[in-house]
Amino acid sequence: QGATFRDRYGQTLGDLVRRAMGPAPMVTDRTGRQAAGEESWGYAAGAVEEASAGTGVVAAALRRLSARRHTSGEILLGPDRADAMTPVESADAGTAATKDEAVVLGSGNLGLIYLMNSTERMTLEQIDAHYPELVPTLVDHPGIGFVLVRTEQQGPVALGRDGARFLATGEVRGTDPLAPFGPSAVRQVLRTDGFTHCPDLTVNSMWDPQTDEVAAFEELVGSHGGLGGEQTRPFILFPSELPVPETPLHGAEEVHRLFRSWLTHLGHASYAQTEALPTAPPAERHDGEPR
Repeated sequence: QGATFRDRYGQTLGDLVRRAMGPAPMVTDRTGRQAAGEESWGYAAGAVEEASAGTGVVAAALRRLSARRHTSGEILLGPDRADAMTPVESADAGTAATKDEAVVLGSGNLGLIYLMNSTERMTLEQIDAHYPELVPTLVDHPGIGFVLVRTEQQGPVALGRDGARFLATGEVRGTDPLAPFGPSAVRQVLRTDGFTHCPDLTVNSMWDPQTDEVAAFEELVGSHGGLGGEQTRPFILFPSELPVPETPLHGAEEVHRLFRSWLTHLGHASYAQTEALPTAPPAERHDGEPR
């Protein structure tokens, strides 16, 4: 639960990323003259879109003129802009970005930032070289609990306002940004880092331990996706006669294996698998500990 990131701070995560990346550099056209960068064209597009939303002859004319430059709800203006656009799959169908932009997605209070400057996952050092204000701006924001990013020498690191935790070695510098999120946080964040399509920057919102609230990056007051609050404590409700694991489950894969083992236990042999989860007899499960 909790007010969204935009309601709390007057901007979306995408707005924050866009400002932190800074304005696009000036470019030179074929005649050697300086031309306005992408940001200037963005302002022009915004003005056209605002004017075309009105009523009257001028607004109607602008709507007709801009119709061919309209993509996924955003007017695209600028030299060779259409050629520069590269489709990017995202939660919003049709999203597109140039190589100097970012795709920012939200899943509850989990933010995914993909930088279009590279086709590979960028390291902290590369991000700092291209966008020196981006990571410091994110880490220092009160609405952000920590940022996951890869380093060239020490692997994945979780960065917070007052410290960092290097996940491969366990080294903590300053205050561990993952400590408030519970004993499983390191395992969960490290698992996320191992995904093939892990974003360049993974952002987890703040979590208020007194109100148990998070700040969702999408417009949902009740949300899940990141760490913090009741979403960090999942449960499975099941018939008491089924066998239970001897150890806590970690990740969707282990839950899937448990469900398959239950189906096998109930006589569905086609769900049997070579590697089964060790289980305890029903009489030993009542230890009062959350599973």
